[in-house]
Amino acid sequence: MFMSPFFFVLGILVIVFIFAGYAVNRDHAFKIEREHIRAGKEGSSLGTSELKGLIQAAMSEAIAPMEERLDLIERQLRQLPSGVSSRIEIDPEPEEPDTEDEDPYRSRVR
Repeated sequence: MFMSPFFFVLGILVIVFIFAGYAVNRDHAFKIEREHIRAGKEGSSLGTSELKGLIQAAMSEAIAPMEERLDLIERQLRQLPSGVSSRIEIDPEPEEPDTEDEDPYRSRVR
């Protein structure tokens, strides 16, 4: 069968216009969505300053116990007598006797 060049060109043009229309429609929808986001019309989204405020509040709440403990340690160090070194040495735990013969997982009850 022979197809006339007119219908061939017409078919190609229809396909081109369909794709072009789809691309323009998607571009327009993308621009509208972007404008909605910039305008702040999204009710559930947080702004940058709101997010920074939430992070700051959470960090302050998390750090508060550590700051209290650090203040307590600093007060205790200031109360040390002048001749005592500020370096606190901790006695090591006593070493347990070396028992290589016994299996540590074996029950002591026989």
